[in-house]
Amino acid sequence: MKKLNSVLLIDDDPTSCFLTRYIIEEMNVANQIYTAQSGREALDLLHANQGEPAYTIELILLDINMPDMDGFEFLEAFETLPYYLNSSVVMLTTSSNHRDLDKAKTFRVADYLNKPITEEKLIDIVNKLFVG
Repeated sequence: MKKLNSVLLIDDDPTSCFLTRYIIEEMNVANQIYTAQSGREALDLLHANQGEPAYTIELILLDINMPDMDGFEFLEAFETLPYYLNSSVVMLTTSSNHRDLDKAKTFRVADYLNKPITEEKLIDIVNKLFVG
């Protein structure tokens, strides 16, 4: 499996964030893992580091339902950032709401997964988006 430069995990749920980060670390999928607890915190992180070659985010795992700025609000702002045009966004949810899936399709979203992230799901995503 290809090793990514970095992954950004945006999730307000500490347990989900811990488990996802643990899986990424255990599978040695990325050189760096960055986390943010809201869309606003993630945008601040991205703005602070835009244009730095060492800070190339290849994969963003984005929760939909978060306070302050949800995943869709994050995407509206994120899609205007020119430095991250090559980043792949995968939306994460515990919801099976079809409106969320339809709305995600209006953005540059590579995939849409139900939580929790498992090793199998992570392997599938990395292989689908970065191999081949």
